[in-house]
Amino acid sequence: MVIELLEVLLKRYRQVGDKDDHYLEKTIHSVLCPTGVNAADPSKLVARSHDLWVVDERLAFSRAFASDKRIDGILTDSNSQLRPDLIVWNLGFGLAYHEDQDHNDVDVSKAINEMMIVEFKKPMRTSYTKYEDFIENQITKYINELKGGTIEGFDRDRIRVKDDCVFHCFVIADIVGGLEDQLRGWAKTPDGQGRYRPLEGDHRGSITVIQWKDLINDAWMRNQATLNAAGLRRTSQLITEMQDRLRAPSQNAEASIS
Repeated sequence: MVIELLEVLLKRYRQVGDKDDHYLEKTIHSVLCPTGVNAADPSKLVARSHDLWVVDERLAFSRAFASDKRIDGILTDSNSQLRPDLIVWNLGFGLAYHEDQDHNDVDVSKAINEMMIVEFKKPMRTSYTKYEDFIENQITKYINELKGGTIEGFDRDRIRVKDDCVFHCFVIADIVGGLEDQLRGWAKTPDGQGRYRPLEGDHRGSITVIQWKDLINDAWMRNQATLNAAGLRRTSQLITEMQDRLRAPSQNAEASIS
């Protein structure tokens, strides 16, 4: 179960602490969505399955997304080396439900008027000292590059991102240390745990910061009836068993070295 696996990985992360564990960070990202993928690239056969419903229910059936790809690998007319963690656009399988798996009936006559940007920050991270660590600046730079650009989608159709495109931006992070300082002037989300700020000026949309523990708790709550019907329960015993399995490979590796 993906939610339980995420919970175990986060517990593991908190045991490691605020260290540069790039492998564990990539693992958390890949649990939710395959990395290094532009799912709409017609020239490549890639895995498009994901569990982005954990972030937002609208993404459950999304197939138009790019995960851990440079923007110049997403837009046909860009040389930007910026690399957002996740971009989803509302073409066919984007921010709406689509029943048919055949891409031929996807309407590409309209420009893209909604996009979602998701950034995954390392759990327990406390240092946000560089200019690029300021999340509003980071998100705005992505938006500046994406607006007015062109995406090559299914069947090599080219679709323009509208200049007035609405961007729904989410940052998944622990609000501690430098990030807590950054967000002091932001509005609180309804549950009082996250932070929210509307995009202003030339940009339309918003940025919402969700804490990792709240992401998991909210996913459990939103899907509790479905999970219970499938016989799945949020139990400490199951999480402990998964922790033991996760810990075993590292212990075996240490034993072989000694």
